[in-house]
Amino acid sequence: MAFKPKNKDSLANVLTVSVLLCLVCSAVVSVAAVSLRDLQNENEKLAKQRNRLIAAGLIEVDASNEEVERVYSERIREQWINLADGEPTVAPEPGTKAFDFEAAADDEDYSEPIAPKYGVPGRRPNVAPVYQVLSEDGQTVERVVLPVSGKGLWSTLRAYLALEVNFDEDVPRDRFPIAGVTFYEQAETAGLGAEVENPIWQEDWQGQFAFDEEWSPQFEVAKVPAPEGSEAAAYQVDALAGATITGNGVEAMVNYWLSEDAFGAYLRKVTPEFLEINRVSPAAAEEMLEEEAERTAS
Repeated sequence: MAFKPKNKDSLANVLTVSVLLCLVCSAVVSVAAVSLRDLQNENEKLAKQRNRLIAAGLIEVDASNEEVERVYSERIREQWINLADGEPTVAPEPGTKAFDFEAAADDEDYSEPIAPKYGVPGRRPNVAPVYQVLSEDGQTVERVVLPVSGKGLWSTLRAYLALEVNFDEDVPRDRFPIAGVTFYEQAETAGLGAEVENPIWQEDWQGQFAFDEEWSPQFEVAKVPAPEGSEAAAYQVDALAGATITGNGVEAMVNYWLSEDAFGAYLRKVTPEFLEINRVSPAAAEEMLEEEAERTAS
């Protein structure tokens, strides 16, 4: 009887090869994902640091990674605050959900709903970081950079808003004018709402007022700009063509995060004495965390 070779194209062989190929590919992808996770996290951290520095006007867009790391370590001091009262608090433990400004907002255990009157859907974290921009000698705070988020037409908008800190001005309008802004996450329509990332449009924010004389946020993305040189024009940036809903979302976002229910409570307290008294060294922060853990355990 003649030998009959096996059919290599049989259904069983095809399925066996397919399953083995899928297992090998899955293993390769899993190994790559795990091995690259630290690098991805570091790149994400560096990208956010870059955007904070750009908003603060400390670097150019094309600055090298080395320059970003150097300037950030020299000029930025991070401080966590309780958004309910604007008081400084100990930073959450790194790596936890509470430490992640974006993840905390999506978790009811670490956030509060935003009041509907602000027109910003969603929630805000209970605690949030403020990035203080130090003078070159490290003795004074020149600006503060605030993480903000809102809703556009299709996506969540995430940005860093920088405010000047003019301690010699008593009127809120003049004490905290806008120093800059960068949008680091959005998925709006290309050529329309996505123009929030356009550096030319972002430059128009610089020097505009955010607060009136009574601490009320008055920022406006204006479809019909007020006459140049008028009081109203000082609070406006031009609307993006064909992106009305995105512009409305940006306007609501800024006015909410500067309100008393968000960073406004903190900004009202900002004085040289307040900043100095509430400066927390890493060692002191670690000690406070340990004390808090002991109190919780008992």
